[in-house]
Amino acid sequence: MELKFKKIALCVSVMLGISLTASGHVTVPNEFREIEGKRNVQLFSDYNGNYVIYVDISSGARLEHKFGQESNGLYKRFRIERYALGNAFAMVNGGFFNFSRSELFSSKKEDFRKLSFPATPGLTAWGSTGENTRTLCIKENKRAVVDKTGTATRNYSYACKFSVTLLDPSVDKSKNDAIGRTYIGVSKDNKEVLFFISHAKTQNQMRNLLARWGIPDYHMIQGDGSDSAQFVTTRAMRGVYRTVPHAIKIYDY
Repeated sequence: MELKFKKIALCVSVMLGISLTASGHVTVPNEFREIEGKRNVQLFSDYNGNYVIYVDISSGARLEHKFGQESNGLYKRFRIERYALGNAFAMVNGGFFNFSRSELFSSKKEDFRKLSFPATPGLTAWGSTGENTRTLCIKENKRAVVDKTGTATRNYSYACKFSVTLLDPSVDKSKNDAIGRTYIGVSKDNKEVLFFISHAKTQNQMRNLLARWGIPDYHMIQGDGSDSAQFVTTRAMRGVYRTVPHAIKIYDY
C-alpha cells in the first residue's frame, strides 16, 4: 500500500510503526521511512540507498545557494560537509561544473571551477554545450515552477526568489549505467520541492522513482550525479566523495 498526504500530518504507527508527514500531491511509497524531520522539511530513505528530502515551500521552507570561495568567476570546491549547515536542515549538491573524467587519473587537481549553468543572477557560466536544460524557480508567492529552458542561459533575477538551472531528464548522462543520481521534483500543485539522491540508478529508474512519489514528467529535473550525488543533514549523509563548488541549502523556515 502507498500512502498519500494532503495538508495534514498522519500517524500510521498502527500499520507501519512510524510517523510520516507530507502534504499536497505527494505520494510516499511504503518502503520509505522518515528518518529525520521538522515542520516543513523531512528526510526519507529506503533500504536500497535512496533518499528523498521533502520541502514544503508553501508553508515557509526555503532554498538558498552556497558557493565555495570565489576567484575571478571560479568557485573553490569543498567536500559538502564543509559547507557549514548552520541552522539549515540539509544541504544537497548543486550545479554542474567543468570536471573532466581524465582528472581522476591525474596528479594535478584544480580546486577552482566554473559552474556549468547560471545558478544565481549574474553568475558567469561556461555554458550548457547545447544540452537541454530545466530551471527550478521559486516564486514570491511561495510556489515552485519548472521552466524548460532549452539551451538558453536566461537571467532569472527578477522572476524568482531562488533559481537553479540544471538538465532536462532526457539528456544522456550515462543513462543506462547504475550510478549516483541527484534529481529534483516539484509536486503537481507547485507547493512542494523534493530532492532525490540515489546511490546507484539509471536515468529511467530515477524517472520511475519520481513518478512513484507523484512527480509528473514535466516537473522533473536532472541534477549532477555520479560521485557528486550527495547530501548532508545534522544526522545523516550520503556520498561526500567528490568536492563540489556549489550546494543548495534547505531551510525549514
